[in-house]
Amino acid sequence: MAYNAKIPTLIDNLGDNTVLNALKQLLPFAQALDVATGTFEIGSLLALDGLWQPLQKLRMLMGDETTRRTRNELIEALKLQSEASIEAEKERDDVQALTGLEAVRAALVASKIVARIYTRAKFHAKAYYLPTKNQPVDYALLGSSNFTEPGLTRNMELNLFTTDKTQIENLKAWYQKAWAEADVVNNELIKVIERHLRAFAPFEIWAKALFEYFNGREAPLTDWERTKSVMFPVLSKYQQDGYRQAREIANKWKGAFVCDGVGLGKTFIGLMLLEYHLNRGDQILLIVPKSAEQSVWRRNIDRYLRPHYQRALRHVDIKRHTDFGRAGTIPKHDLDYYRNYCDVIMIDEAHHFRTPHANRCRLLMSILDTASHNGESPKEKKCYFRRRFESLAQRD
Repeated sequence: MAYNAKIPTLIDNLGDNTVLNALKQLLPFAQALDVATGTFEIGSLLALDGLWQPLQKLRMLMGDETTRRTRNELIEALKLQSEASIEAEKERDDVQALTGLEAVRAALVASKIVARIYTRAKFHAKAYYLPTKNQPVDYALLGSSNFTEPGLTRNMELNLFTTDKTQIENLKAWYQKAWAEADVVNNELIKVIERHLRAFAPFEIWAKALFEYFNGREAPLTDWERTKSVMFPVLSKYQQDGYRQAREIANKWKGAFVCDGVGLGKTFIGLMLLEYHLNRGDQILLIVPKSAEQSVWRRNIDRYLRPHYQRALRHVDIKRHTDFGRAGTIPKHDLDYYRNYCDVIMIDEAHHFRTPHANRCRLLMSILDTASHNGESPKEKKCYFRRRFESLAQRD
């Protein structure tokens, strides 16, 4: 072997004298690779990408070098190690990592790569056996390096490179015995890898981007919500998050849209916002469709809030969309009151107010107007718009 003279007898990962470099030199002459390792990282295969693929077979025998554990515990540990290794490689070079993972998955599915875990004892062995093709001797590395990126490149290790026939025959016999006693875990590794290779639809990417963008932006959870609120325990987790985010957005911008698909509980988020402002003693104007006034809002207010906020509900005025549609339906003194004293305006099905020149929209804007009228300075208001997600997407 031409490269034989370049590989030191002892490999310690100092400088260029690394196990990774040794394997890169040896693999072109090998027909297979048998690995024994206490810990395994998929990143080690990615580091050898292009070199392991020509092999006829790659066998990996692994365990846990820290303690003896059950098969299920070892498999879970292997999954966690593999996840962490893949994420680290993706951070380093996501294109190369994903390309390499495709090859690893295909090899695991075809059993060109076979992985087994040893559960009969704490497994602390580290060895690399390379049967060669068209070479007078086989190669082996025995020592302290795990089949991991640190073990192959960074940790100070001590490994013996040997071509001694007797030593290699003993290693082959030992490996075959341990291999026969271990359990195959190809399917578990494939499941870990496939999660990273799954193609995502544009909608999923968009939804994930929105989740990450808004994550952590919701208003802090208060003791009142945890222990005293009527509505908060009724809400599902995503509704609780929506309520808290609506509050935080309204605190910053003086208004917020609550937009979800049909049947996801926007009304209950609205009831939670209503309770929050009732508890604060705010003056509230609730504007709802005529068809939903009795069947949705008054019914749910009576069911959930009235038993606990009988007097406070006097501060809530409920008006219909149609009340804003015709001039004179709402008396001027009511409009002046809403403009000057109302703290919060909540609008259900707010897309019905989308036409700027329609009468209902002009009346609403007159209430929201913060300019002084007749020497009075209107109160600054918070507005919550409950709107169907579909209509928001279609028009905006």
